[in-house]
Amino acid sequence: MSRSARRKVPAPAPVSIDHEADLQRIDEALATVESFADVWFEHHRLKPCPPGFLLSLNRLRDFTSFAKAYATALRVVRE
Repeated sequence: MSRSARRKVPAPAPVSIDHEADLQRIDEALATVESFADVWFEHHRLKPCPPGFLLSLNRLRDFTSFAKAYATALRVVRE
């Protein structure tokens, strides 16, 4: 066994996690996705578009609403 293989690797320092900051970033990202989906939906709503496109946008909007509710539930559970 080589000398370098026997050296002990120090354990990484514990990292503090700021859950509130993480949830804030999640909220901001979801708001961005939601506004993007809303704008695209309104832009394409009255135009002919590929089959399933508006359905996909609606599902994206539903998913962002669900994710926002989940983030709110995480906040409630933490309290």
